[in-house]
Order: sequence, then C-alpha cells, then structure tokens
Amino acid sequence: MKKTILPILLLMLPFVCGAQSLDNLSAGAKLGYNMSWNTCSNSLAPKSGIVVGAYGEYDLTDLCYGLYGRAELLYNHIGYKGHFDDTRYKVKFNYISIPLLAQAKFYHKTISAMAGPQIGFNLGGRERWIYPNGDKESTSWYKVDNVFDLSLVVGASCRILYNVDLDVRYAVGLLNVYRHSDILLGSHNHVVSIGLNYKIF
Repeated sequence: MKKTILPILLLMLPFVCGAQSLDNLSAGAKLGYNMSWNTCSNSLAPKSGIVVGAYGEYDLTDLCYGLYGRAELLYNHIGYKGHFDDTRYKVKFNYISIPLLAQAKFYHKTISAMAGPQIGFNLGGRERWIYPNGDKESTSWYKVDNVFDLSLVVGASCRILYNVDLDVRYAVGLLNVYRHSDILLGSHNHVVSIGLNYKIF
C-alpha cells in the first residue's frame, strides 16, 4: 500500500506546490484573420486565411511590473497565390502554431506589446489551379519538404471590451518551407494577422 501511495504523493507534489501560482494564470480563446505570403518567388501575391485556437497567460509581475508570459496553441491557414500566364493557382498550408511570447502591458494593462518565437508544424496542404477556360484542378498532400517551422513574432494588442482584446501581429519565418529553395529568396512564410482574444478565466 505504501509503495502505491508514495508515487502518487510524489506526482501530486508539483501541483500542490504550484496551486497558489495558478492565481496568476488566465486563459481564453482566439479567433482571427491572417494574410500570408512566401518568399519563394517575387511574383507571388498574399493569400487570406483563418487562425483559431486557445491561449494561456501567466502574470510575471513579481519579476517585473507589467510583464506576462503567453503561450498559444493555434490552427493556421497559411499560403500564397500566383499565376503562370493566364493560369492562376493558390497554395494553402495547414499549420499547428505554438507562439511563446513575452508580453509587456501598459496603461492599466489595457495596451500591450509582445514578441517571441513561434514553433510551427506543417500538417499538409492543397494546391488549386484555375485555367483560362474556367476549369479547376486541386491536389492535396500530407507530406511536405519541411514539417517544422520557426518564426519570430512581434505584435501589439488593446482591450476593446471587458474580456476581449484585439491584437495585430507580424510573423517572419526563419526556415525554408521548400527544401530546394533559391539561395537568395529562400521560401520563408510571412504572416500578418489580426485577431480577437476572449478571456474565459
């Protein structure tokens, strides 16, 4: 019996010790719109998409006034569009993104600035061709050249309602999406997003 209880108590210890620190934790949901493009060609145009997910925020005021740590789990549509002669095409990637941000809040904590890395996992995507005669062709794939992505994120947010924040961000991809990319251009994702964050607790 003792051999059973001891491991359970050891597993519970971190939660018991950290229970008080949970008072500094808040969480909520996120929904937004993004505009993304890729550097693999100078002739590409941005493509719109959605972002949806959840966030957790931890108050680090004990270390520095107004400082917060923020982690998110997001589902992102990222892509680009272009054309060959009169044939248009659109490329969409499905990403799971995990931003890990440091956030500084000002003016009664209603305005904030944030920055940090973002880890991304490419789940696959779809390529769609639209021909001059109106015919359309789509191809979906689940294997990509580079599953892992790393970005640098900067942004700002402001409180617009009691439990609702509006934020704007710019994410710069640091890794190539395509393995065989132009040495100068690369194939990095760039994303500008605007989103609403609803605080649940």
